[in-house]
Amino acid sequence: WEESLLTGNGTIGALVIGDAIQERVIFSHEKLFMPRYAPYPAPDLGSRLSKTRELLLDGRNEDAANEMIEAGKEVGITEDYMLWTDPLVPACQLEMSIEDDSEIVEYNRGVDYETGEAMVAWQTANGRYDRRVFTSRTDNAIVMKLSNLDGKKFNTRMKLAQLPFDIDNEELQYEDVIKNVKISVDEKGLLRYTTRFQKEWEGSLKGFVVESLVNSTDGNISSQEDELVVEDATTLTMVSRILLSYTIPMAEGTSLESIN
Repeated sequence: WEESLLTGNGTIGALVIGDAIQERVIFSHEKLFMPRYAPYPAPDLGSRLSKTRELLLDGRNEDAANEMIEAGKEVGITEDYMLWTDPLVPACQLEMSIEDDSEIVEYNRGVDYETGEAMVAWQTANGRYDRRVFTSRTDNAIVMKLSNLDGKKFNTRMKLAQLPFDIDNEELQYEDVIKNVKISVDEKGLLRYTTRFQKEWEGSLKGFVVESLVNSTDGNISSQEDELVVEDATTLTMVSRILLSYTIPMAEGTSLESIN
């Protein structure tokens, strides 16, 4: 957050790291909270409001606080840890590398606050590059465009990957919260990243899908294992959307156009 370029529409967004040759773009969604704690109904605090006020006015602050605690116990909240919010987590990250090992000069990056574009530009012996990431409110999609402004061809590889797993709790392990992750790519330029959470409750978030569709009007697109390869392109675009799933099984083969 402190070092990335930010773009978003209020619901979804992206953190653009800004590396010219080895770029990372992290996708996020405002409702993507990892199910870690069992949900409980809200306690009826209103029924204890008068008593709580009376205790506070009498200077008995601890007794007033205990009134709220007792109300929580009535709905099953018996321990402090039950009150923690589920952690907000990123969806996944796009890893993108360009096959150009020549010296980088004229590097610039920034955010255009009038258009909402996160922009990175640089130059090498292979010409001037321009990469822009924008989050559309109308289409609820994250769009990236990479161009060589001098019309020179480039090769790039990209994939959707999980961020390094880091939870500040020695007792909580990866398998405690993530059931499985599936990554796929096809020759049509569609990258798909699916996560299913380990802990599931009625009405809770069960998992999510990220789909990214890559198109190049002049480049050749192919796939190698979990990577998409674009060769001999002067420009390419990628449209990405995030689908949250509250039901199981999660939809397989969901088209990019069907994601809201």
